[in-house]
Amino acid sequence: MGCCIGRKVLPNATNRSVSASRRIRHQAASNRTIDYRHVKVSMFLEQKYTLFTSIGEGEFGQVVRAEHKRTKIPYAIKIIDLTQDILASSKLELKILETVKHIHVIRLYEVLQTSRRMYLVMDLATGGQLMDRICVLGNFDECDATKVLFMILDGLRYLHSRGITHRDLKPENVLYYHPGADSKIIITDFGLSAMRDDPDSTAKHLMKTDCGTIEYMAPEVITRAPYTNAVDLWSMGVIAYIVLSGRLPFPLNGNVMSTLRAICFCKYNFEGEPWDDISDDAKDFISSLLVFEPSQRLTADAALGHKWIKNKQHNKLNLQTSISSNWGDSCVSLKNEKAKRHARTKDSTNPSENSPKKSTYGAIYKSHDDKLHSISAKDSGGKEHKPLTCRNSTSVKRKPSRQYRSKVNPVMVEKTGKLKAQDLNGNATTDNTVK
Repeated sequence: MGCCIGRKVLPNATNRSVSASRRIRHQAASNRTIDYRHVKVSMFLEQKYTLFTSIGEGEFGQVVRAEHKRTKIPYAIKIIDLTQDILASSKLELKILETVKHIHVIRLYEVLQTSRRMYLVMDLATGGQLMDRICVLGNFDECDATKVLFMILDGLRYLHSRGITHRDLKPENVLYYHPGADSKIIITDFGLSAMRDDPDSTAKHLMKTDCGTIEYMAPEVITRAPYTNAVDLWSMGVIAYIVLSGRLPFPLNGNVMSTLRAICFCKYNFEGEPWDDISDDAKDFISSLLVFEPSQRLTADAALGHKWIKNKQHNKLNLQTSISSNWGDSCVSLKNEKAKRHARTKDSTNPSENSPKKSTYGAIYKSHDDKLHSISAKDSGGKEHKPLTCRNSTSVKRKPSRQYRSKVNPVMVEKTGKLKAQDLNGNATTDNTVK
């Protein structure tokens, strides 16, 4: 049952006499189907679905467009090559996807598994990523922004009611369902999500794992304090800021440490285009989410009840030109920063004999291993180093020493731009929860 087959066969000496018409038909078919030399598909999957082009490639495999043979409904099928590590890490994500059923959350319809691969049949979202879609619209004003944010908040409220914390909410993980003007928005990618053991429990679910994307991280994640689902509302504040301006409130300007400090100090502003044309209610909505204290942040329910979200009468001034220009600049900056990370990763994995070893910027925030939280006096020169914490929104304790940073493998941070907990051997650790 675990056997996988490939349809395409490369030409050899025995089949070179194929007629010209047959070669043309074969070439035409290859233009509309996936390349089976690179994506192996189970014959049991092909009994139910017709597979077309590959529409994306993730960390663990490819995503292909498919159509159910009987109902003709289109789907996206995520193909994952199974290993022990991937199987363990995807277990919680599968549990979450099998649990959720909401109009603004991506839905998992079927799971097919062989001995080598796993096939996830999911919603096919063809409308594009949130900011990519906004940048090509002819008109986008505050009223459109509230509609977009309402749909995201509605999905987020559902997830929190089910005891699920997304932990990596960002525009890239928010998709339009179809290209039409009336398309709904869906939340995707639950690879870093956490789920409460009892979804119906009203007790707070405290988490400790450092994970997420730096620009969207809440202060309590950076300071490594136990946190709740309020981290998603901080990310919502960052998304709202981006949707209205096309800029990041805490950009990566070549120095990630300054970005992390700006997040902990809540240092952002409403300067430059198009903020002069944006209402005070919109700014108040963002300020109510980008709050250092998690308990003072709006919840998903409270955010949906905010006067700016509820009010249907907004300024009709078109913001699309400013948003598109600013987002283009932000994407270029992020691309350059990613290239720098890649270069640092290459240098750290293959250091020259004469070059000194240097620690990288993401290292001090990657692990919750108790051995790293308190280094022995022998290793640290007689001093004990405590984790980086914030006393308030305007002060941060001193950062750990070089001995602390050099014990953490920075490769995962440098390659993906995400922070995940790792132990001293470089193995990803599981989420640590406090009941």
